[in-house]
Amino acid sequence: MLDDGTLSEGSKDDLREEGFTMLDSDSSNAKIEEEIRGYEFLKRLRRRSIMFRKLIDTTVLFKDCDRILYLDTDVFIRKKIQIPSNIPNFLFSVADVTGYSGSPLLPLRVPVVRGLNGGILLYNPQICDWEFLNEVARRYLLGTGKPWWLEQTCWAALAGRVENKGVFDGRDVRNVS
Repeated sequence: MLDDGTLSEGSKDDLREEGFTMLDSDSSNAKIEEEIRGYEFLKRLRRRSIMFRKLIDTTVLFKDCDRILYLDTDVFIRKKIQIPSNIPNFLFSVADVTGYSGSPLLPLRVPVVRGLNGGILLYNPQICDWEFLNEVARRYLLGTGKPWWLEQTCWAALAGRVENKGVFDGRDVRNVS
């Protein structure tokens, strides 16, 4: 579990007792800052919204993994999820209402996946192209919109570039918020 600096020592101890491994926020932050040091606009987004820690921090800290599973607390899983044997590079859930933000020019100039919901993601960390996201942030995201939707917009732009992608079946995985 990645501590974003908001957990008390008592909460960390409780989580450790439940079997979770806690990543130290100071050493993790140093790794992350080093990884994105040349991407000023991404650094600004990360400072602006804690939501970008989900995209940036998780990817940096687990970049050597084959896949990363990210699950928000408002995701309801009804039964065992069937992950295909030929796991795509990016699996995500979809929602009826798209929660995107940023410049209205973004979807006209950059392919984005419609309806992507970042509540549950299974992805190959190699899909995260910092140079591309830094440019998207510079051109279309900074100074616009609701910051909590900008992170989901980045995922949709990344998904627009990934050929080998898929969607979780809504009967198995569904966001409830």
